[in-house]
Amino acid sequence: MWQKGAASGVAIAGGNGGGEELNKLRYSDSLFVYEKTNTLYVSDTLHNRILNFTNGSSDGITVAGQQGDESSAKILSRRPTNVFVDDCETLYVADTAYDRIQNFLKGSFGDITVAGGYGEGSNASQFNQPWTVKLDQYNNMYIVDTFNGRIQKWGPNDSAGVTIICGNGFRDKPNQLWFSYSLALDSEGNIFVSDLGNRRIQKFNILSETNSC
Repeated sequence: MWQKGAASGVAIAGGNGGGEELNKLRYSDSLFVYEKTNTLYVSDTLHNRILNFTNGSSDGITVAGQQGDESSAKILSRRPTNVFVDDCETLYVADTAYDRIQNFLKGSFGDITVAGGYGEGSNASQFNQPWTVKLDQYNNMYIVDTFNGRIQKWGPNDSAGVTIICGNGFRDKPNQLWFSYSLALDSEGNIFVSDLGNRRIQKFNILSETNSC
């Protein structure tokens, strides 16, 4: 954590090596601050779990993953790369290597697949390494489908997504992405996408047909 005007940061999670103890992280791919309770959620990717840190504690609490039989559909088993928390403190997790988005209700280890889960592929109901999930105020999910080079939108209870950005192969044209891993939304209908392979940030207005791919 870096306070305003500070010359150095303070470690508030991890920093103790890469072991499995709750004060350690191994490749923490993303974080989310739930401002209502000042809780920090961290995707501890290579430990296959989501931790939260509250009240200044250096030990996290496992709130998703590492529970039950690894062959079960009810476990984050391979590389959860991103976590988003909605107003009800429901977790949405990109379970990347299993090509699905998982939903965890507050206080429950039982999860629900809310997007994907049909194996790797490029159909509207499939993903190829979904890396990031964000929600808007209407609970629509926006998902970076990294190896399909596209951004998908899934409405609540949808059984398939709609490609709203790109999906036109990997290169450097304005309507293409090359290994995108994250996105951000604003209140004016803009999506900002990190286009890593092209070393650029792309801006798309999903309310304007002229700016979407």
